[in-house]
Amino acid sequence: MDSESSGTTGPATEHQNFAMESIWKDQPQRTANMRLAVEDLSQTCRWDRYYPLCIAAFCNHCCRGHHDTRWWDDLAIPVHVDAAGQPTFPKHFPNGNPIEDWIVKRMVEEHYATPFKRDAYCTRCMRAFSTGLCFHHHQYCGRDFIVRRIEEHDGRHYVRCRGDEKWFADLENMLGDPVGEDYGELMLLPLLTRKPGICVQCAGPVPNPFWWRCSRACAASHDQEVARRRERREARRAALQIANLHVDG
Repeated sequence: MDSESSGTTGPATEHQNFAMESIWKDQPQRTANMRLAVEDLSQTCRWDRYYPLCIAAFCNHCCRGHHDTRWWDDLAIPVHVDAAGQPTFPKHFPNGNPIEDWIVKRMVEEHYATPFKRDAYCTRCMRAFSTGLCFHHHQYCGRDFIVRRIEEHDGRHYVRCRGDEKWFADLENMLGDPVGEDYGELMLLPLLTRKPGICVQCAGPVPNPFWWRCSRACAASHDQEVARRRERREARRAALQIANLHVDG
């Protein structure tokens, strides 16, 4: 007799029920943090494409979604870097047509070999990017949706923020307790990354690759952990404000 006909709840039914709840409960957080939690922020970006319709070089990782993509496969020119660190320029578009001289002249003027750190994150595009390369996220997505300061210290990544940004509620579940001294109004919060397909709470496999918690039990435990971190963070900020009042007084 199976679990459904016997009136019991087996593992499969548990995951199915959790999946239905996750559609509603986890959607706001999942859309914002799913990509950041698994982003490899140790990777760097560079200008690796030239798009003649925009007359601009850009990073395919950071900026592709902000360019006119109607003729993307035909006209976006890839620019590779050789072993000596020098850019190599193709003579033909991806569609096989020759690249006109006036485009070549503009294309070679850009700097393609310089690497840039991925030091910000756009919650609308769900993409880490380099502020040194891409201004489109601030311009088109809005500054309120940008995690503006991702820093690396001793091989680990942190977010520098106040804690009252519009994006904060969607991402706080993957930010740890503040470390070090507060820098004015800003806190330094460790970024709690995870591997794709791994539960953020128990580190076990998730039944669905789009999930980041594997069960009701892990979801409840994780929510409690996030709430405790929030309480500790708010208590620390309150204590700092009181200390500043005494200093000012």
